[in-house]
Amino acid sequence: MIPVLVEVSSVVVAKAHNPSILNHDWLIGNGVLPDVPEGWELAEPPFATSPLSRIQYQNDLRIVLDSDRLVVTIQQLGHNTFTGRERIVMDIARQYVKVLKHLPYVASGNNFKSAIECEDAEQKLISVFGGTGRWMENLGALSAKLRYRLDGGCLRNVEIATRKGEKFEDNESKGVDTLFFSGNYHRETPGKDSTLKAISEASSDLRDFLTFVTKFGEDIRG
Repeated sequence: MIPVLVEVSSVVVAKAHNPSILNHDWLIGNGVLPDVPEGWELAEPPFATSPLSRIQYQNDLRIVLDSDRLVVTIQQLGHNTFTGRERIVMDIARQYVKVLKHLPYVASGNNFKSAIECEDAEQKLISVFGGTGRWMENLGALSAKLRYRLDGGCLRNVEIATRKGEKFEDNESKGVDTLFFSGNYHRETPGKDSTLKAISEASSDLRDFLTFVTKFGEDIRG
């Protein structure tokens, strides 16, 4: 069973972000974005206010900044390896922190979303987490939130739910049941250096996440 990676994001939490600075020219001028290659055209008009700013690019990368956090996200991935498209997310987050090195940073998160095909996914999830009791009668679906304490002060938070998906076989689209996983690797990072280090853990975090998803899928399918 091979999990499919569908989204990667980097979150940087600080006490005093300034959303009004976020615009394309500022990102380029400060080296937060690479030298504008193809794909960095805007997908929609930027949204910029004092409380929140948002930029969406045609290469499926989105940057959102509010007073508490920077969130850099890329979607539409569809594979199970860590390629250059995902690394650009971490590169942007790291360069932002390097430019604004004096902000009071407090935490960082490397986040991933993945799906695996699983026949009769809802009932299998219920059988694992549902338990017993009268409240189980007619229960048709559930989701689960799991938390693990890993080495180095990292918290691995995983949400598991079911979704309808589709796959293409013989040039035809076919509906499938999937288990959908949202993983968050959270670290407290009091300062620039620890924030940069936490962002750099993204590759190992992704390996851990995909291993978790694969093992969970194998176990639940028997």
